[in-house]
Amino acid sequence: MRRNILWFLLAFLGIGLFMSFQNCSSGFRAKMLAPVNAVQATTNNPPGGGSGVLDLAHWHGVNVDTDISDQDLDRIRRLGFNLIRLNMNKQPLMHKQAPYDFDEVAMARMKAIIDSCRLRGISVVMDPHTTPGTEKTTTTLNKDKLWREPFFQNLLIKLWDRLSSEYANEPTVIAYDLLNEPSTPEQAVGGPPILSWNDLAAKLVRHVRVNDPKKIIIVESSAVHIDGVQLDRIDSVPYLKIPKDDNLLLSVHMYAPHQFTNQGLRDFPTGIKYPGLIGGQPWDRSALREKLNTVKSFADQNHLGVFIGEFSVSRCSDPVSADQYLTDLLDIFSGNEWAWAYLSYSSKNVWWSLEEPVSEPCGMSDAGAPSREEILSKFLEKQ
Repeated sequence: MRRNILWFLLAFLGIGLFMSFQNCSSGFRAKMLAPVNAVQATTNNPPGGGSGVLDLAHWHGVNVDTDISDQDLDRIRRLGFNLIRLNMNKQPLMHKQAPYDFDEVAMARMKAIIDSCRLRGISVVMDPHTTPGTEKTTTTLNKDKLWREPFFQNLLIKLWDRLSSEYANEPTVIAYDLLNEPSTPEQAVGGPPILSWNDLAAKLVRHVRVNDPKKIIIVESSAVHIDGVQLDRIDSVPYLKIPKDDNLLLSVHMYAPHQFTNQGLRDFPTGIKYPGLIGGQPWDRSALREKLNTVKSFADQNHLGVFIGEFSVSRCSDPVSADQYLTDLLDIFSGNEWAWAYLSYSSKNVWWSLEEPVSEPCGMSDAGAPSREEILSKFLEKQ
């Protein structure tokens, strides 16, 4: 009888040790398989995620504005995209004239789009895109009042106070993009004090975290002036001071070289080919990778994931060149495990539309070249 009891105890202890080893082993494997740029997800069904881990390499999206329809969202999902960056520049969330109240119509439109995305399993990066104290609705300028008058910075804080309170528990919204394309001026000797994007970003993060302690916050780099020279937002990345927070993403927009990607817009001439000599410099895949190495190095040093919030090529560019440029960028993004959102999906945006024929609006012959949509779809099929 005593011998039987002894065998029973030994068997019980053996099973316990085996189960403990299995649990430790499973936990170890989970950590080993987590992507390098993984961040903690706050959604029930994040792009490419699972068990609360968000895989940035599977954030594949498009920029949209308030003209987007349910039919457009259906098509976006069918094409293989899993998120949108929702730009509110056509319907700013705050009026840009005094008394700078919230625009409740715009707020309602944004909510309706988010509701539609929830039904389709599309995640949303919330992007107010514009704010009082800025001249344009598409970007910021270094002459904007936002950088000189605390009153306007406080309005942006007020906006994010509301948004983070209302959407803290909305799983469809996976990230907050604090400010589209900051552009801070250089402090002039004896001039009025310049308000820092680094300081404002830190304030915004603190205010958001009061209401929403978990959702991802996207911080874009600001174009800065150094010794009278304005750097673009990619070359300005080393001057960004990352707020103290455990769930941030670094974001830049990739349009380099502008002489190629902006053909036909404003004063940019057409007829420029890629790869080739552009703006007096050779541009090819290696040059694109070198341009983005500033972002990669900074992100690696600061243990940040990266979200390319915009990239595109004007439809006035040579179709074959555009195909190669986008293919090279997508391969670089994929190799770095970066998230991205193409600019844009909108039939009303003749220059950047994903879905429109490449021969419009410049009257070019597309010679059977694929549309931007086909280029990105081919990439998504391989993922």
